[in-house]
Amino acid sequence: MKEDISGLIESAMTGDRQSMDQLIQRVQPRIRAYILRSTLNEDLTEDIVQETMLQLITSLKTLTDITRFWPWLYKIASNKKISHFRKAKTHPAMHFSNMEPHLLESAMEDEYADDATEKPALQELHKLIMATMQKLSGTERSILSLRCFEDMPYDQIAEISGCTQSTARVQFLRARKKLRSSLKRQGLSGKAILPSLVLFGKLTADKTLAPSVTSASVTLNTGMTTAQVAVATIKAGFVQYATTTATAAAVVILAHIGWNQMHPHPYPDREDVQTIHYTVQGVGELDESDLEKAVRPNNRSRKGDVDEGPYYSKGAFEQYLQFPDGPDGPVLVRMQRWGLDAATHQNTDKLCGWLQNGRANYYFAKGFADGSTRIYITNDPIGMLILPTDSPEMVDFLMEHCGNLDRIRYTRDRKTGLLTGKYDNRVPAVKDYKTEYAYNSLTEADFTPFWPKDAGVYDERDAMHYRGWTLFSFEGHLGETPIHGKGKLPFTYEAWQDNKPWLDIQIGDSIHILDTENGAYLVDTATGKVTSYPSGTFFTGISRPWTGLRAYDTLRRDAANERIPFKAKRIGETATVNLSREIGDSTYNVNYTIEMYTDVISRIDLIEEGENPVTGQLTFTYAQDDLADWRAGFTEPTVPTKKTTDRQFAKHHWLLDLLEKRYGTPQTVLAAQ
Repeated sequence: MKEDISGLIESAMTGDRQSMDQLIQRVQPRIRAYILRSTLNEDLTEDIVQETMLQLITSLKTLTDITRFWPWLYKIASNKKISHFRKAKTHPAMHFSNMEPHLLESAMEDEYADDATEKPALQELHKLIMATMQKLSGTERSILSLRCFEDMPYDQIAEISGCTQSTARVQFLRARKKLRSSLKRQGLSGKAILPSLVLFGKLTADKTLAPSVTSASVTLNTGMTTAQVAVATIKAGFVQYATTTATAAAVVILAHIGWNQMHPHPYPDREDVQTIHYTVQGVGELDESDLEKAVRPNNRSRKGDVDEGPYYSKGAFEQYLQFPDGPDGPVLVRMQRWGLDAATHQNTDKLCGWLQNGRANYYFAKGFADGSTRIYITNDPIGMLILPTDSPEMVDFLMEHCGNLDRIRYTRDRKTGLLTGKYDNRVPAVKDYKTEYAYNSLTEADFTPFWPKDAGVYDERDAMHYRGWTLFSFEGHLGETPIHGKGKLPFTYEAWQDNKPWLDIQIGDSIHILDTENGAYLVDTATGKVTSYPSGTFFTGISRPWTGLRAYDTLRRDAANERIPFKAKRIGETATVNLSREIGDSTYNVNYTIEMYTDVISRIDLIEEGENPVTGQLTFTYAQDDLADWRAGFTEPTVPTKKTTDRQFAKHHWLLDLLEKRYGTPQTVLAAQ
C-alpha cells in the first residue's frame, strides 16, 4: 500500500519548498525502482529519475486531482523513458553481469547471507532471476512492475502506458505467462513466479521499499529480507527438486536446467494453459423424430446402429479454445464442424462453423439452395459443459449426471492433471473415436473470422445482446420472506471490460447483499455485522457475467463445483436444470427455467420437502431497448467501508444454502456462514 502523502502534495502545490523536498524524497525510490525494472540500466535510470523529479517540480501545480497523483507521476516517468529510447533508436538494457556487483552486494548485506555456505546458492538464484527477467521486453517488465509491485488497477496502467484497459490487461497476462514459461525453461517449478517476482522486486528496490513488494494477486508482505526469501523458497520447494542445503540446491538448479532442455514436458502446468486444440465426435440424443436425420449420409450412422443406442453421430467438431485471463476465466471459442468417415474416423467435408471471439457469437452456414453462405450473429454462446482443464472429480461428476459415464473414457497427464485423450463409444458406427488434446499450440490467427468476405450477415441479436450488456431485476419470496434484487450483466468479453457486473439483493428486512468488482459483502442491518466474500460469490447459481459458456452449462457447472446432484433437459428454446440435495429427512430443490434464445434465466423455483416444507420463487426481468426507466435506480452499489469479517473460501451455491436454512432462519442463514 502506498502511504498517504496527500498533505505533502497539497503543501508542495502552494509553493512550499520544504514540502516539495520531502515529497521528492518520498516518491523518488518508487519511481527509481519502476524505471530500473523496466530498463535494467542503472545509468539510464538515474537520468530518467532526475528528469522526472524536475518535471514534478515544474508541473505539480497543473495536477487537478490529487487522488490521481501516482498515475500522473508514473505517466511522466513512462514518457521520459520512451523519450530516451526514441533518442537512442533502440531499447538498451545493461547486461546483468554489469549490474551484479551492486545488486549482489546489496543482497549479501542481509543477515541470512552471512553464512558462507548459502552465498553461492543465493548468487545463483539472483543471477537466474535477473537473467530471466532480462528475457522480457521493457514494456513487459513495465506492465509487471505497475501491476505486481505498485498494485495498480488496469485503468491506471492503461493511462500510464497509453493504451486501453483491455490491452493493459492482455499485456499483463501475456507478460506473466511469458515469465512463468521462461522460469520453467530454466528448470524452476511453475509455482516459482511469485517468489521470483519477490526476489526481483527486492533486488531492484532500496531497503526502505523492499518490504512493500507485491504480486499480481497476493500482497507479499513477508517482512523477510532478500536472503531470507531466497533461502526459504529453496527449502520450501522453489526448485522442483529441492535439497536440504542452499549450496546443493544451486547445483540442482543448474543440473535441472539441462534436464528440462533435453526432456521438455509436452503438457504445461494448468495455470499456464493459454489455448487448447482438439476434435471431438458430435452426437445427438436420439428420439423418434431424429431417426430419419440420424441415418443421413453425412451423419455416417446406419439404421441398425441408431437402434442399438440413444445417440447418433453428427460428424466431428474441431475445437479451438483460448483463455485470455487464464484457465479459470472466460473462454473464447472457435468450432468447425466436419463430416466424419465412420471407417477411418477422418474428417471429410467442411460444414458449418462457429466463432465466439469476445465481441459476439457468430454462426457460419453454407449449402443454401441459392448457393449463398451466411453469417448469423446470435445471442447464445457455444454449448460446452466440460473443459479439458477441469479436474477429474469435476469431469466424473458432470458425466455421471449427464448419463455418459459408461460410454466415454478420459486419459490424463499424471504430472499436470490435464486431459490428454478421450475415447468416445456412444455411437456404435464410430466406435472408439479418439480425441487428442494439444495445449498452447494456437495463435491469434486461429481465432480470426474464417468465412468468405461476400457472406451475407444476419444479425439475430436482441437489443441487450446487441448492446453487449444489460440491467436486470428479480422479485420473489422464500416462504413469507420477500426477496428482490437488481444488477448489471455483460454478455461479451469486450463489454465486460467496460461494464463490470454487480449485484444488489435484499432478503427480508435485515440482509443486504452486494457483489461488485471490488468484492462481495453481506450486511446484516439488524446487527451491523459486515461479512466479505470473494467478488462473484453471489453470481453463483443465477445469471452469470460473461464466461463464454451458456447459462444452461454454467448452472450445471456451478452445481458440479459443489457436488450437488442435478438433472437437466432442453425442449426447444426452453431448458430446465433441477438441483436436489437431501439432508436428514428433508429434500431441498432449486429448479431453473432458462430461455435458450436469450441465454438467461427466467425463473427460479425454491422448494423444501420435509417436516417444515417451504416454497419460493424468483422471477427475472431483463432490460431490452429502453434503459431510461431502468437507469435511475440502477447505479452500482457502494461497498461498505466498515471493518468486515472475511470469508475467503471458494464460491458456494448460496441459493441452495439459503433454502436449506442450515444455520437458522432465512434472514440469518448467510450471515452465519
